[in-house]
Amino acid sequence: MLPDEVHISSLIVQAMPDTMPAVAASVLAMPGLEIHAAAEGKMVVVLETADEGEIVARISEINLLNGVMSVNLVYH
Repeated sequence: MLPDEVHISSLIVQAMPDTMPAVAASVLAMPGLEIHAAAEGKMVVVLETADEGEIVARISEINLLNGVMSVNLVYH
């Protein structure tokens, strides 16, 4: 059965270049997230979530990762 709502969002995550491998691994371990591009301390992350609160929760989780400098919501 399909969920009633599906929220597709994209983020730009900027991290210290030397922490990118660890940040990418942590992001990929989060449910519903995919990395579509990464280079020079930046990555494009796409989220698929059930509600808007989950988007905010994932942004907060990513912001708390060691080496992350910013997380910006680009599309929702």
